[in-house]
Amino acid sequence: MVHSSHNVAAGVVIIEDGKVLLVKDEHGWCLPKGSSEIGEPLLHTAVREAKEETGYDVEAGNVAFITEYRTAQWGQYLQVYYEAAICGGTIGALDSEEISDIQFVPVAHARNLMKYRAWIIPLESWLQNRRTAYHYFDLDVEGFEI
Repeated sequence: MVHSSHNVAAGVVIIEDGKVLLVKDEHGWCLPKGSSEIGEPLLHTAVREAKEETGYDVEAGNVAFITEYRTAQWGQYLQVYYEAAICGGTIGALDSEEISDIQFVPVAHARNLMKYRAWIIPLESWLQNRRTAYHYFDLDVEGFEI
């Protein structure tokens, strides 16, 4: 089955003391992120999803990276990730059915947990040079995991 829809989502990159904040959902470890609601600015999506998935209130800043990927089976996805900082709240997913774990992981070890190509490669690129970049992946050709 080929999907023709576009799935739009936004998330955050939070770095504290050389560690990146990751969440674990049914697909594995990733940055806090989620789908945009109709009419919702992506910046608001990122802040809302950070709260829902981590329990933290965050201030989102500049775009860190944009990742776009497609598969014949699941369709096309566009995700925008923002630099963010924690400004309140306490750790703990508000949606515990969706998120099973939350951890700050040393930046150098993120690849050990994050295996999804369309997320780890853009994150590592941004961590290396702190420049906003766009990344595209055809996961049917490149594969889902690194």
